[in-house]
Amino acid sequence: MDRRHFITSATAGALVLGLPGAAWLTGPSADLHTLARPALLDMLGNRRVRDLGVHYREMYPAESSVNILSAVIPGSDRQALTGAPTLHSHLKTAIRDDFAAERTILLKGWVLSVTEARQCALFSLIHP
Repeated sequence: MDRRHFITSATAGALVLGLPGAAWLTGPSADLHTLARPALLDMLGNRRVRDLGVHYREMYPAESSVNILSAVIPGSDRQALTGAPTLHSHLKTAIRDDFAAERTILLKGWVLSVTEARQCALFSLIHP
């Protein structure tokens, strides 16, 4: 297990333990469909995005649930979850920041930001 996988797994585990107190995830401000709609969808289509998401979940099984992914995609900025336009803007910034910080992952020949990969994984769960 490499360092990135360990940190991801540990973070996901910690989130699972904290989910009962995280009612904000399922509140009306959390737009699950925005979280599960990567910008790649328009370019790659449903099937390819779903395949990328399934592949990500196989690589990181600790992130194979809607609750976990919806918790880790937006990051720690809960104020971003105030509506779809704001969330969409937050996601674009998170993706740009991921690339700047080299938080990327190679999935089936595509270099994606971790945020994009997690969005694909969430898409694959919501649209099996």
